[in-house]
Amino acid sequence: MRKFDFVAQTIMMVGAIVSVAVLIADESAGFWLIILQFFVGCWQMLSASISLLASRNQLTLRLIHFGLAVIYLLFVYVVAVSIPSLKPGSLLTFGLPWLLACFYYFITWRSAYPKSGKSSFLPHLSF
Repeated sequence: MRKFDFVAQTIMMVGAIVSVAVLIADESAGFWLIILQFFVGCWQMLSASISLLASRNQLTLRLIHFGLAVIYLLFVYVVAVSIPSLKPGSLLTFGLPWLLACFYYFITWRSAYPKSGKSSFLPHLSF
């Protein structure tokens, strides 16, 4: 499950990088980036909820991410209600979600491919 989650997130992150590259040439690609941002956010919140209930691996980082994501969503709701003219390209609606997405991608990567602690380099020698 962890590796499937990692592969799915990798595909979405690569799609985001391609969208940013296309966005530089064509401003209409920003719509697809926002749609992709929505899917990444939904996927990661679902993944974070399931992994918090099912696994204790990387629990502290997952709790931090989940708490930050909930705080961010509540903050965006309050700002959207009080400032209806919020621009979609602002740091609040674009930058912070991708920072959270990269943070959770890192957690998923560490969970799917944990450090073994032992190196396979010259295993017969012990220092």
